[in-house]
Amino acid sequence: MKTTLEQKKALEIQRLRDAIRAKGYSDSTNDSYCRYVGKFMDFLCSSSWPVGLASKDKVQEFLTAEARRKVSASTQNAAMAAVIFYYENVRKEKIEGVDSLRAKTGERVRQAPSREDTRKVLMAVRDSGGYPTRLICHLMYACGLRIGETLKLRLKDIDVEARKLTIVEGKGKKDRFINLPGIVIPALVLQIQAAEAFAAKLRAAGIPWKLPHLLARKFPAAPFQRRWAFLFPLDHACADPDGLGRVGWHCQDGP
Repeated sequence: MKTTLEQKKALEIQRLRDAIRAKGYSDSTNDSYCRYVGKFMDFLCSSSWPVGLASKDKVQEFLTAEARRKVSASTQNAAMAAVIFYYENVRKEKIEGVDSLRAKTGERVRQAPSREDTRKVLMAVRDSGGYPTRLICHLMYACGLRIGETLKLRLKDIDVEARKLTIVEGKGKKDRFINLPGIVIPALVLQIQAAEAFAAKLRAAGIPWKLPHLLARKFPAAPFQRRWAFLFPLDHACADPDGLGRVGWHCQDGP
């Protein structure tokens, strides 16, 4: 049975998740913020604090402890962003003037693989587990896409004839348009056909696609339309993250 502290932590993490969703942040940001805030809570529970110690001081002590663990500057900055977001959006406290020991940012020489090395890597990629891994990697390289942007592509976002790709709500919640190089078109056409066939199976089984925001409520027929099918669908329906039954979802970028 969970202890009172564990229950309180779970409740606070859930409130944090709700606040992040309300802001429309990505799933990766959600997971990252919850992980860092969870570490912050564990740090608070493992320390003895003077009565009345200000929240800012607790944040400073946590970040200083992280720096002493020799975490990278980017890790410390990510932890700081997560904890401040938690205080401002969940606890409704403004945290300003944090003055902690800072992890140092070193000077690094930028390095990139040669054109030949890049070609060898792309040629070595093979489909895995029944998924079009090769096409996913080639799209990421050819179009400059992030993994999340690639996996979340829907059929409506692709115009093969015009060779255009639309990234909806990418980084910074901004849309952008990308030219599709001709080399990926043949494989892309085959994947579109496979996605359409899978979409037909879901539709016949009465399983909808997961739609963003509240579109499914506003347009009840939309979750069964071809345009909303994912280009890289998961090979089975899964539980709706919002608890609304089984839905069609996209491939995942991790286990």
